[in-house]
Amino acid sequence: MRRTVLAVALALLTSSWAAPASAQLGFKGGGNLSRFVGEDAEDQTKTGLNFGGAFTLLGLGPISVGPELYYAQKGGVRAQADTTFEIGLDYVEIPLLARLTLPGRFLRPYVTGGPAYAWRLDCDVEGEDGSAPAAGECVAADFSNRDAAIRTADRGLVLGGGLAMSFFNLGGVTLDARMVRGLARITEGQNGPDVKNHALSLMLGYSFGW
Repeated sequence: MRRTVLAVALALLTSSWAAPASAQLGFKGGGNLSRFVGEDAEDQTKTGLNFGGAFTLLGLGPISVGPELYYAQKGGVRAQADTTFEIGLDYVEIPLLARLTLPGRFLRPYVTGGPAYAWRLDCDVEGEDGSAPAAGECVAADFSNRDAAIRTADRGLVLGGGLAMSFFNLGGVTLDARMVRGLARITEGQNGPDVKNHALSLMLGYSFGW
């Protein structure tokens, strides 16, 4: 009996992997609920936008891998002396994600994860009383050379999931929720304050398959 069950399971798995996944181009948009994490971060959140697109680069059965490109607004709150500052950070974010899609006819759940790299485009700081922070707390993006671009970049991990609803080979709607955890300090230098990005994203999208 056990051998029969294993044989059936192996046959189903083999058949699902044997069918290549179709290529897909998708567009998503929604919101970010972000905050800073780390020993020197304040536990207060900030809302922002998150929108962009995704492309399936490699697919094999229920597993696919592809890059994504987003404009993401992040940030949070940080205390300095007796003043609390709200920091807004705008990024171009490029995740490279693996996706496992579970079986379903019209409604298919999926889980996804992988690394992400982001380049900071803008940085805005405002105190509770409208004052500006001390010099060097928030430096605008500088792409004059490679080292400057790396200093304003963020590296992170993405973990999430969602639901894909197909419409008779005419494309599909996706509802995507994910967590993006930054691994690099947003301040310059390894000896600066321990402050990293952390964001929860909820996005609605549409994908074209062929």
